[in-house]
Amino acid sequence: MVAFLTRMPVGWPGAYNRTHDATVEPTPLAPGGPAPTAYGVALTMTPTGAALPAAAASIYGMYVRPYPTNSNQDPLGTDTPPTPANAGNVDVMVRGYLVVKLLAGTAVKGAPYEFSVTGGNAGGVAAVGSGGATPIACPGRSYFMGPADANGMVEIAFNI
Repeated sequence: MVAFLTRMPVGWPGAYNRTHDATVEPTPLAPGGPAPTAYGVALTMTPTGAALPAAAASIYGMYVRPYPTNSNQDPLGTDTPPTPANAGNVDVMVRGYLVVKLLAGTAVKGAPYEFSVTGGNAGGVAAVGSGGATPIACPGRSYFMGPADANGMVEIAFNI
């Protein structure tokens, strides 16, 4: 049995909580385009209505973990998102609360965040001014819901 001496973990990247407040849409991944490599990252929409990792100045939604999931190719504790070739539709949250991995900086309740649009961290979340992300305006009201846990996971409000 695990003993939590200070705080329980926030959750897993891409897990949306407070489901009554979430708006999640089925969206195809862009064929031939780069695929998101992790859950809990920002996505951009192409003109044809397909999703790509954030690489532009407009964020459409966040890549969320589907529920329920079952994968027989991954070892326990590993979550490999689908590729455009085998994905069909993926889940994109356009409004709600989500657990993400904090790339850089310190998360403070109510403070805004920004997204990375470069390299292997495309779509990741960082504190504003931390140098860990390219500043992109978040849609609606988007802010941290509290500090990160010991694993660097933090809950965010997205487009509320």
